[in-house]
Amino acid sequence: MHKKSLIIIVLLLVLAAVFAYPRLAGRGETAVSVKDVTANPGKYLGPLTITDIVGDVKPDDGVIVLVDYGCKGCQLHVFVPFTAEQQARWQTASLYSGTLPAAGETVTVSGTLKRQDGYFVFDVEYIIRDGQVILSKVRK
Repeated sequence: MHKKSLIIIVLLLVLAAVFAYPRLAGRGETAVSVKDVTANPGKYLGPLTITDIVGDVKPDDGVIVLVDYGCKGCQLHVFVPFTAEQQARWQTASLYSGTLPAAGETVTVSGTLKRQDGYFVFDVEYIIRDGQVILSKVRK
């Protein structure tokens, strides 16, 4: 009976580890595409890294539009305000400094995907192009 209980406990621990590991390990470290995130944003809540193509840049608004050209309608608007006016418009506490990427460039954007007031909000920490950080959140 003791051996049977031990086997059951070990099996339960193994099952718990199998189900918990994907949630605890590697989340936010492996880049996903805009297509992945737009298909099921709730799946990616928390730390997130997205690698895809810049479809448009709106410097006056502090907005970068990431796209997946292989997926019709897959776009993700990334808010990176550089001024207090842009910050107020997007109602964010974050300001950014650096260089905006150009349309057509491939970038990696890291941050945290949150659900706020019924919307999904991607709080960007930094943007990398060609292995170099080109834009990042200003620390106060």
